[in-house]
Amino acid sequence: MSSSSSSDDSDEDMILQILINLPRPRLFRDRSNPLQDYDDLDFKLSKETFMILLHMIGDSIKHKTNRSSSLSPVLQLLIALRYYATGAFQMVLGDHIQVHKSTVCRVIKTVSIEITRLRPHFIQFPSSVAEQQKVQLGFFRLHQFPRVIGALDCSHIRIQSPKSDIGEQFRNPKFENNEFGNSYLLGDGGYPCRNYLLTPLLNPRTDAERKYQKAQIGSRNVVERLFGVLKRRFPVLAVGVRTKLSTTMATIVATAVLYNFLLKEKDEIPPEFDNHVIDIELLQEIPTLPIHQLGNAERSHLINTVFS
Repeated sequence: MSSSSSSDDSDEDMILQILINLPRPRLFRDRSNPLQDYDDLDFKLSKETFMILLHMIGDSIKHKTNRSSSLSPVLQLLIALRYYATGAFQMVLGDHIQVHKSTVCRVIKTVSIEITRLRPHFIQFPSSVAEQQKVQLGFFRLHQFPRVIGALDCSHIRIQSPKSDIGEQFRNPKFENNEFGNSYLLGDGGYPCRNYLLTPLLNPRTDAERKYQKAQIGSRNVVERLFGVLKRRFPVLAVGVRTKLSTTMATIVATAVLYNFLLKEKDEIPPEFDNHVIDIELLQEIPTLPIHQLGNAERSHLINTVFS
């Protein structure tokens, strides 16, 4: 009797120990279908445009496993888009659809990299003569400034501080490119005047100089306005990017790709985003840097021949 009881107790202890050591059962959470739950206003882009983008990168972000808990391409793309549209912490985004923040981080990186692969289709500088002439005509129609193929400016994006020995590589750099014949780039007073890069005058005095100034600033306005609208549509660029450097770089390029993709698809920017208009009169007195201006002669020639 005593021996039997001891054996039973031993068996119960063994069963209890086995149960304690068993892994916790996995919890498969019910995730809503955002395509049904939200309208176009919630999406910040049309569902039709979303599906086009999903078709372009869906196969690349699809998990190779058939595990029921893996995130679908739809949810992965929505996570990334929500991150671009809010700049929220990964934990907050994960709580919204009940996934761990580490998963959100991986998704943002994966989706951003795949969107950047679309860059050759949506971010291009006019290379052929025909393309350059088309762009020049577009700029000329704005304020009658001739031979312009681009406007450039700097826009600060806060990122996680990289290693100290490479930090300077990520401070707003100047851009110079002299490979397009007699075409012009337009920049503000923070850039040096060059034969190919024309900047505002420090103190326009004559009628011709004032006409040049107004045309230069008005034509250059497009890039300053673009940065404002870009950061309004993708606030992550305004509030700061808090990811590893490789993911941060992919995020910045991905938002630029998306911006041009949405333009191509004629996906209208919501009215509250399209209010960054710069008054030309407020920009009349932007100073030119007191450095050696190699393009002063070219600028003076243009003023005297075109704007006089």
